[in-house]
Amino acid sequence: MSCAFHDPEMPPFQLAELPVDHPPSRLLRNFLSLIKACPCSHSLGDDAVIRKALDAAGLTSVIAHRLSYKANVMTIIVVPGSIWREPLPMLRIRAIKRERHGNNRRTCIIPKSVVHRQPRLSNSQYISNAAQVWVPPEDRMAVLLHLIENGYSTVIDCAREVKSAPPVAAVFQMISDGTLMIDLDKPILPHSRIDLISVQD
Repeated sequence: MSCAFHDPEMPPFQLAELPVDHPPSRLLRNFLSLIKACPCSHSLGDDAVIRKALDAAGLTSVIAHRLSYKANVMTIIVVPGSIWREPLPMLRIRAIKRERHGNNRRTCIIPKSVVHRQPRLSNSQYISNAAQVWVPPEDRMAVLLHLIENGYSTVIDCAREVKSAPPVAAVFQMISDGTLMIDLDKPILPHSRIDLISVQD
């Protein structure tokens, strides 16, 4: 199968000879958790053009995902560590990025380690897992009123305002939809600070 991004000066390589150190499906799930936990970003699915080029090059474990971030559309290419350390596959990936970038599509390459950075990943998983929780308007208004009156609060104090939905999950859902803010780069604890989105955005 030919690849539109093939560079004749690049020697061929066999990806099968490289170790695959992480199942792609798990890597994709973790990446999507990061997107869901960030109110400014939204998943737009696979980048079909880059996906086709990667598959043609044998780079099936590399993720190519489109997302919108603050109204800007971009593609993130996530590279497993075993491939990131290999010069030839990375040359191929960079060639694919250059071609796509030349077609006015903003593209960024990141290693798997960025996705799996802690505590952001674990925190994002907590938030994204609560994204589908239904928070009744009365509970939402109670949390918002509590924060307006106090300026800021904590996870546990906001959860105490929730009467109908699972309390902590309700707070996390309000973070996922962009109503509330929490620092994802610090471990989420009962007394972690919660702000209204307008305070920090």
